[in-house]
Order: sequence, then C-alpha cells, then structure tokens
Amino acid sequence: MAGIPRRVLVVATAPDPSDELLERLGRDAGENVELAVIAPASDISPLEWVFGDDAKARDEAHRRAVETAELATLGAHVVAAKAGDPDPVMAVEDALEEFPADELIVVTRPKDTATWLERRAILGDLERFGLPVTHLVDDDAVEQRKEDIRLLVRENFWLGFVFRHVVLTLVLVAGALTAVGLCLYYGAF
Repeated sequence: MAGIPRRVLVVATAPDPSDELLERLGRDAGENVELAVIAPASDISPLEWVFGDDAKARDEAHRRAVETAELATLGAHVVAAKAGDPDPVMAVEDALEEFPADELIVVTRPKDTATWLERRAILGDLERFGLPVTHLVDDDAVEQRKEDIRLLVRENFWLGFVFRHVVLTLVLVAGALTAVGLCLYYGAF
C-alpha cells in the first residue's frame, strides 16, 4: 500500500520554472506525491491590474501552468494545473481551497527582475498559510527578460531610440518643456 500522498502546491510565477522544479521533484523521486500547479497571472503592469486588463497575462499563465504540469508528471502525480489570480498570495489562497496542500514550492524570477506582484511571493507573504515553503529561483528568467527588452527595442524604433540615447532624450524632453513653459509665461499661446 502506497500510503497517504504528500500534497504539494507548485506556484509558478517564473516564465520557465521547469529546470528548477524538475531538480526539486527529482530529489523526491519514489515518494507518493500529488501535485497541483497554479500559475499566477502576475505579468501585468499596475495599470493593467487596476483596469482588469489581464487577458494576455492569464493566457501566458495558463500556458506556464500546463507546461509545468506536463514536465512535473515525471516526478509526481499531477491533479490540477491552472492560471490563478494576478496576486500570487491570492492565487495560493484560492488554490488551497480546492487542493489542501502539505507544502508549497514557489518558483520565481530573481528578486531584482521579479514583477511587482511577484515580489509578494518572494518577500515571504506566503508564510502566512502555515505551510513549509520552498523557494526556487529561475536563473534563466534574467536572460529571458534581457532578450524580451532587446526584442521590444528592435521592434519599436522610438523605444529603441530612447533606450540607446537616454541623455539625448532627457535633454530633448527638458528643452521641449522649457519651450512650452516660456511660451505660456510670455503668452505666446
């Protein structure tokens, strides 16, 4: 008889948590483990969050949850995989209602490249659930973030110009603001 399975909730906020998670699950090989994967839709800006425009982030989170679950089946029995609330703490709270876990495994980007919502999971806000928390860091996320910025700059001429010529951009903006201010002051408008 296999006994009662250990129930683990994986919280995947990193773009590709597979390497770190597989290494961790490989250490538990042979154990009776049930796994649920929740991927918070935390890749949104504060403005998108305020206006509830999280469709793109939810699609990405769903993809991340499914891919993570597929890879995790090598080391555990996966019972659920889905996208969650943009706030990782709320996503965990919701997931624990459906899947009462014994342990949390959180895979995030490094602290200096984490999203504004992802930092809540990094800073220990998940400790409030009273479960052991294992924090894994996706080091590949740093390179992915740099590549995303490179692609964005390449695809958008003006954004690329601003990134390449920060000082010149600041001087031009300051000059334009000064000109507008002088025009307003001297009544040219």
